[in-house]
Amino acid sequence: MFHIELRQAPHHLHRFNVQERELQAEVLEPWVRGASIQMGERIWDPSKASIVVLEGPEIAVGRLTMGRGWAIAHREGTDVTVQAIEAVRRVLTEAAAEAAQASVAAGTSAAPASAGIALATQVAPADAAVLADALGLELLRGLGETPMSLPAAWRIAAERHPQLPIGAALDLARGAVASLTRSRLVLLAAAGAGEGGELDGEDLEKTLASIDSWILDAGPSSLWIRRA
Repeated sequence: MFHIELRQAPHHLHRFNVQERELQAEVLEPWVRGASIQMGERIWDPSKASIVVLEGPEIAVGRLTMGRGWAIAHREGTDVTVQAIEAVRRVLTEAAAEAAQASVAAGTSAAPASAGIALATQVAPADAAVLADALGLELLRGLGETPMSLPAAWRIAAERHPQLPIGAALDLARGAVASLTRSRLVLLAAAGAGEGGELDGEDLEKTLASIDSWILDAGPSSLWIRRA
């Protein structure tokens, strides 16, 4: 059985004795997709709210009175927030990858080889977003203290999704880096730029949209991402 805490200042909510299927379908799946969820009398926005998931024995209704429920859930349960979210993210990513592969296979005979380079025309937007988020997490883990070039991020996307056209892999990489920069998890700058030379705002959007930004792997004009 699962117990949930949602916090979005100045509000918080506890939900007890939630079945795994309900947790995944009604809470974690939309949460991972970045969609707001309705619980209690409020709408909870994943970009502003936090979530805690505890796994433990069912708590009898009589033990939930006088605000004791969450303390009991903590004492008798285990915090599985990270594992639960990652499990749902993995399922969604695998489903999106299968959908992408099926879409590419279905379109192969009908479209010329040079036609399919945009991920948006082959994968549903929600699935593309999940794939980009998963790639973003992988890029972030791979960064460490060492910067990564944009072409390297593109290569990683292509290696992880060999079923996609190379242009679709570029779209994935672009979406992943854009999400990371918007979240201020990474910064993007030219190799020759000094401190404070990171791209931002409209310049950042234009740079990520340009194919030239994803070609140069070395030299002072090459573009690199690093942890913020």
